[in-house]
Amino acid sequence: VNGDFSLEVEVPVSPNNNVQGIANVINSKLITYISASVRSGKLCIFSKQTGGNNVLPYNIEIVANGTDTVLDDVGIDPGTYNQPQFEYGTAAQQPLWYAGQTYPAPTGSVFIKVGNVGGGLYPVVSQYSTTTAKWSAKTVGLATADWEATASSDSTGGQVIPIGTVYGQYAFNSEYNYGPVYLWERYATGPTVVTGTVINPTFTNGPYTFTVNVSIPGSSALSSDYTVSLADNTDAIDFVTAWTAAGIPYTSALVTTDGAIQLIHTEGGEIIINDTRTTGTNGRLLTASAGSIAGTSVSAAATYTGVAVTTVSGSGSGAIATVTKTGGGTTYSSSNTTITITTTGGGYAVGNSMKILGTALGGASPANDLT
Repeated sequence: VNGDFSLEVEVPVSPNNNVQGIANVINSKLITYISASVRSGKLCIFSKQTGGNNVLPYNIEIVANGTDTVLDDVGIDPGTYNQPQFEYGTAAQQPLWYAGQTYPAPTGSVFIKVGNVGGGLYPVVSQYSTTTAKWSAKTVGLATADWEATASSDSTGGQVIPIGTVYGQYAFNSEYNYGPVYLWERYATGPTVVTGTVINPTFTNGPYTFTVNVSIPGSSALSSDYTVSLADNTDAIDFVTAWTAAGIPYTSALVTTDGAIQLIHTEGGEIIINDTRTTGTNGRLLTASAGSIAGTSVSAAATYTGVAVTTVSGSGSGAIATVTKTGGGTTYSSSNTTITITTTGGGYAVGNSMKILGTALGGASPANDLT
């Protein structure tokens, strides 16, 4: 599996020495993203690897050992099998897929052309007004990130983008293998103001180190990393002092009159925060300082692997998941949280409810449980 995992499959003894028995052996190995089943009496091996940037397509390699005839018996040739690819792009970025490539795209690969040039993806959006009882058409731009959309709409940084402007975000979070297009609406003009909901926060689990990137007026790319360091047993004023010392351009930080931390992008752009401790684990600093942070473009990214899934309703058991949160404060949503089931378990049915305990996701239970 892309060089990361390997397994040797041994045909089980009679009466399970058949394709279903082989499929069961493969599934029992619990290799992430690899599974097998029997369809129309034939062994099928599935690769559903995710999370890359499409530089190297995912694949599985099937090797025959010595004089073993198992692959001949099931009708699968030894070799490397590439997983179907998925790509977005403009007409000028159309992939030149062909059989002789180093990583040929197999049947089932998909390219979605974006933009109205050449008849590509071009979302049509209308917004309803309860005041006028009418629909009004929206002109929807397309971009892969907020800062790219901001740069194309306002060279001064974003503060003059009209309220109600909509853009469609594809290749969300630079993940080419996810398909949704998200529609984002501008809800304020002027500077970007992000205010925490925790009053007089304290930071007692440090020391903390986190990095910050900001959008640059006139540029479709983010700034380089700026590092903010915060000691243990500190407060909101210390946070502001540390932020200021980092020299992050186009931003300021302050403590509001009621004691909350407020971050400002003076030109109306984006602020991206990667919240980690010096140990490299998720620091939960944003949880301590912001609660359900108000505003957009603040990211508290973290990935948790091997977390148990607890049954709330139904009788299923044994599922294991990987949870990736790309940002958006402390509230889980479909736009900032991805759940990948790495071990399926058994006994589940459509309509069951499951949860992952907040204690497995860098938080507390039940306050931060993911249902």
